[in-house]
Amino acid sequence: MWNSLENLIDIKTILHEGDRSFNDIMERLGMLGNNEILKVVASFLPVPLIDKSVNMGYQHWLHKKSANEFWVYFCK
Repeated sequence: MWNSLENLIDIKTILHEGDRSFNDIMERLGMLGNNEILKVVASFLPVPLIDKSVNMGYQHWLHKKSANEFWVYFCK
């Protein structure tokens, strides 16, 4: 059971500011502990991020807030 949503990354902000790369996001995902969830907010469906996380053994679920806002949750 996952009970902690302590981590949030807004890709829209990151891309606008240009201060974090895909690798940095993957590093943050890799730091998740048990029962922790990483929420990623994006203006697009971040398929490469989802594919890579699945290959690393993470689970995810998706909430489409609107046509241009996706919330993707990742956990171990």
